[in-house]
Amino acid sequence: MRKDPSFILGTIAILVLLLAIYNLDKQPAKTLPAPWVYGRFHVTTRPNLLGNPAPKSIWPGMEYTLLRRFAQDQGWQIHFREARQFSDLFDDLLEGHAHLAAANLSLTAARLQEFLFTRPIGHSRIVVLVHAARRGIRDWKELPEKIRVLHGSIFERLLRQRGIAHVVSTDNSILDLLDLLETGQIEATLLDENVWLLFKPFFPNVRVAFRGEKTYPIGWALPVTADGLKLQKRINHWLQQVEQQGLLSRLKREYLAPSEDYDPAGTFYFRKLLHKRLPRYRHIFQQVGEITGLDWQLLAAMAYQESHWNPRARSKTGVRGMMMLTRATARELGVKDRLDSEESVLGAARYLQKLIDKFPTRIPFDHRVWFALGAYNIGFRHMENARVLAQRHGADPDDWFAVKPWLSKLNHPDVVRSIDAWPADGQQAARYVSNIQLYYRFLLWNSVRDTRKNVIVHQ
Repeated sequence: MRKDPSFILGTIAILVLLLAIYNLDKQPAKTLPAPWVYGRFHVTTRPNLLGNPAPKSIWPGMEYTLLRRFAQDQGWQIHFREARQFSDLFDDLLEGHAHLAAANLSLTAARLQEFLFTRPIGHSRIVVLVHAARRGIRDWKELPEKIRVLHGSIFERLLRQRGIAHVVSTDNSILDLLDLLETGQIEATLLDENVWLLFKPFFPNVRVAFRGEKTYPIGWALPVTADGLKLQKRINHWLQQVEQQGLLSRLKREYLAPSEDYDPAGTFYFRKLLHKRLPRYRHIFQQVGEITGLDWQLLAAMAYQESHWNPRARSKTGVRGMMMLTRATARELGVKDRLDSEESVLGAARYLQKLIDKFPTRIPFDHRVWFALGAYNIGFRHMENARVLAQRHGADPDDWFAVKPWLSKLNHPDVVRSIDAWPADGQQAARYVSNIQLYYRFLLWNSVRDTRKNVIVHQ
């Protein structure tokens, strides 16, 4: 019997095709015109790690970025439909409301019996999370009674398959579950390990009890139709190309790399002030965001990094106010009173926008924002010097993540001499931007959670 890889892959392809033909009776009751007919590509999704719930934000997420790039390369307009519940993702496919479902979906045997899936865009592993004080949980048999998981998720199905009867499924968000676990209101939950690594800094009282044995490929689901098969083939071909070009690895590095340079006490304090102090100033960030066009959550994250949302903050060097402006910068921006929160935030936002506009427009907007934040901290000239260093050593000077490692070289005498520059603490600037990214991501998800709660209340 032949066992070479090509034979095995060919056999799998034939089985998938036969499965598709067998399942043609499960076609949607009504179908959308194929995206290549009218150039409209409909995607059903839900807030998740790989797809950011706010497509216009400067942290669009890996899935949104990939899907937009795919649609752009095909010449199609992409339309996102947000499923209210996790299970609605698959209903949207079966009812003909979408061409594709994308929400950090694992390719399980059960799902493959009902839907087509693209080639993987990543892999995940399940982690069982418990309160930090809880001990003695090493395997599935020792799971506690109060365990809650996302409704319709792979976690719920896995626990049911293992015969665990005390599972409570919920339509709460990931942050809701982690909040409940952090405060001891539930005893355990299950999450994707990548998700946990990104949110770990904000939940010091949660720990991993154990990890699942398997890793699951992550892909996009399509209905079992003739158009679904054609779209699957087109997407797979495109994914293979962008993987060879390095786009997939770059996006994973940007969006999935866990935060390493964080202070647990600092992130704990951030979550505390998120509820006690931010509500007093949120309207200011929102108003300034509307005036300048910048994301208010970015401005709020920046203000926390600068002053912990303290309008009367003051440093030893004389910078003051919510955004810690220097006297010279305040004068340049027309800020008369640095202790006036509205003036301070508006002045800083205008200054940040001015820095963003200094960087070449060929640079993607989100990367221009990160460069501008680095320049806000260290100065535009020093930020440009880091980009020069990166380019000289073969790195992309327009990619923040490629330039970031070179910031730490700016205080090395031989290095700065080679570019005829003055030394600077670039490592501090790198930490500054990383912290703002960390706070921004949490603010983004927290705002989405609050918005979705409000929507449910008003219904």
